[in-house]
Amino acid sequence: FQQNGSHVSYSNVIESEQEARGGVISRRFQLEVHFSCVYAYEQVVKLPFALTAADKLVQFMVSEGHFNVSMTLYKTASYLQPYHLPTTAIPVTDTLYVLLKIEGQHQLKYFLLSIEDCWATPSVDPYQDMWHKLIENGCPHDETVTYLNAIGESTAAKFSFQMFQFVGYPEVFLHCRVRLCVPDGPEPCTKQCPRRWMSKRALADDYNKIVSYGPIHLLAAPALGAETRRSRTDQQDWGAGPSLWIPGAIILLCALGVLAMAAAAIGARWRR
Repeated sequence: FQQNGSHVSYSNVIESEQEARGGVISRRFQLEVHFSCVYAYEQVVKLPFALTAADKLVQFMVSEGHFNVSMTLYKTASYLQPYHLPTTAIPVTDTLYVLLKIEGQHQLKYFLLSIEDCWATPSVDPYQDMWHKLIENGCPHDETVTYLNAIGESTAAKFSFQMFQFVGYPEVFLHCRVRLCVPDGPEPCTKQCPRRWMSKRALADDYNKIVSYGPIHLLAAPALGAETRRSRTDQQDWGAGPSLWIPGAIILLCALGVLAMAAAAIGARWRR
């Protein structure tokens, strides 16, 4: 058994019985195996499969106790049909309905839930350079964001926005910085939008955390070029029809005119 600052090793030998001394011949197989096992103190491991998304929780450990805030995505404003991601892909033209809430009912006497900021990134890292802002300082920043309840007046926060896609990326990750707000505290739980002031007194960092959701897989929209080509083809097909029957109609009218003139000439001769 040996060890150093980075590895630990174990070595040993396996051998068969010793040959009996004094014999002339032997049919016993002589075996001697030297082996060792070496282990590093620190190793990097990885999963053989991709992580799947589920309802996300963030835990607040504050003096009043432990509180969980969850984020769930829904298909409609009724908040009855949650998305089961990542097996379900969301079209980029759909509206996404977000529900943030403090889990459990006993928290009602302690905190209300307030949204500080929400944004999206193309990877799981909420601090990466590429991002799109949805909510800033408690007020909608993206023009498609709509609040569906009074934020800061209950233990839940609901809002919707139109889905989008980062150019060159197939996935979107959603992040929201939420705050456990004390009713009648130093900073109001509800926001005045547009925000005209910034409070200088803020709650401790333990009451302010980020909850994330993802990956959100996207269904690509039909290519604009394909639709344009299809519409042009339709127009060509529609235009080809009249180009075939209009000359035929003219020829038919001319023939009818000739027949009418011939009939008139024949009638004039009979009268004579």
